[in-house]
Amino acid sequence: MPDAEFETRFQSFIRGCEEIIKTNHGQVCPNLRSSWLEIHHGNRYIRILKCDDWNKEALIASGITDPAKHIGRRAHVFVDKTNGDVLRAASYKKPETKHPRGNIFDESGGLRYMTPYGAMYLDQMSSVRSDGN
Repeated sequence: MPDAEFETRFQSFIRGCEEIIKTNHGQVCPNLRSSWLEIHHGNRYIRILKCDDWNKEALIASGITDPAKHIGRRAHVFVDKTNGDVLRAASYKKPETKHPRGNIFDESGGLRYMTPYGAMYLDQMSSVRSDGN
């Protein structure tokens, strides 16, 4: 079970992810409602989903009236509860565990390799490392 320090670092990581998404959203698609994050706790991993309701009007117009179906959800990133590793999503329900994309306990709080769309691919990470950022 995560301790108080883990929870503090995890909440800071979530706030950082939300800020990355918000900043990008204002630049790329300011006319659409902003996305938000949902957190789902599993036995070992915390799954973070990026959600939006951009298609709400189109779905209502097509006759889909269930509000739960108006929300688009995509796996954004996973965090390992045992050690704080930030893991890229391999699928909606499963993290890619071979190559962590940081750790919520590192100097960047796990945000160094995060983008508005989730954790970076390995080739993107190498370009960030070579830039010295």
